[in-house]
Amino acid sequence: HECPLCHMKFQRPEHVKRHMLSHSSEKPFECPESGCNKRFNRNDNLKQHLR
Repeated sequence: HECPLCHMKFQRPEHVKRHMLSHSSEKPFECPESGCNKRFNRNDNLKQHLR
């Protein structure tokens, strides 16, 4: 399974799908902390930020 944009290879198709978010400027996950304006393209990255 290969990324059509950068040709990075993955073991599973869902990993390619997850990776494709790195090529997008879309960041739908916003930090809920007051005064923090950070946004993330993946929910797991937001959760890591909140720890």
